[in-house]
Amino acid sequence: MVKFGLHIGLIRSTNFKKLSKLLSYVDSSSFDSVFVADSLSSEFDTMSSLVYLALATERVNVGTCVFILPLRHPALVAKETSFIQRLSKNRLILGIGVGWRKKEFDLLGVNYNKRGKITDESIRFLLEAWSKDTFSFKGNYYRAEDITLNSSLEKRPQIWIGGNSLQAMRRAVRFGDCWIPTDFSVDDYLSKMQELKSILGRSKNLEVASHLFLVISRNRDDAISQAKALAERFGDTLESFLSSALVGNPSDITKRISEYINAGVKYQVLSLTYLNPEMMSGPLKLLEREVLSSF
Repeated sequence: MVKFGLHIGLIRSTNFKKLSKLLSYVDSSSFDSVFVADSLSSEFDTMSSLVYLALATERVNVGTCVFILPLRHPALVAKETSFIQRLSKNRLILGIGVGWRKKEFDLLGVNYNKRGKITDESIRFLLEAWSKDTFSFKGNYYRAEDITLNSSLEKRPQIWIGGNSLQAMRRAVRFGDCWIPTDFSVDDYLSKMQELKSILGRSKNLEVASHLFLVISRNRDDAISQAKALAERFGDTLESFLSSALVGNPSDITKRISEYINAGVKYQVLSLTYLNPEMMSGPLKLLEREVLSSF
């Protein structure tokens, strides 16, 4: 079964009344999830945003794409995520990344070069905190002795692991329910799938997701024009942008999604973070009517 997620952006000028209407539409549509990103430079706090998404929806999963776990103490993350998981009635997807902005690590006094190991230990801490109200933990970076967090859950959040590297792939196999690299082309997935199968062996099923910009219009030239502006905004070339994005009319988008599915990617997270909520309705309805109904 193919699933679709929506990645939205929240900025200071976001009209939350209009966003609530958009989320109501998404909640009644074919989408499986709604995601927000994470960075210290984000204009809204990530966990607070998830609380809002959980309250504004009833059906879709809500998640991070992705949360920079090594920048936070896992005890605090355990408290926040357990609350959101209960509030949402088990709809939280905790997408986890190791981070890439060294300045943020320097600001918080976290060793940038150790962020991968810190992330792995933090995930182990979370798994313990989600399973017991009172627990002990002994690691290289975090320790707890009979600490009570009251963060145990009947069902833990889904763990998605972000990142394009071999280390991220191995982390996903070890801890994750899903691996979600960013802006991979179809060829990127095809070149990685055999490697992923080799790491997985026969011991585990792991979902593989995409994270792709979506630029859809009835007019292909209009979509290409928008894509060119986006590529320039991100310091990319149009050719490079098109290789790892969904751009074009509904027929083009349907064909591209099929290519990703054939490469083994059964969960597509579509990013409209470049649009304000009041501008998303048109593209989403076009996508719903003429693309998603094909899958």
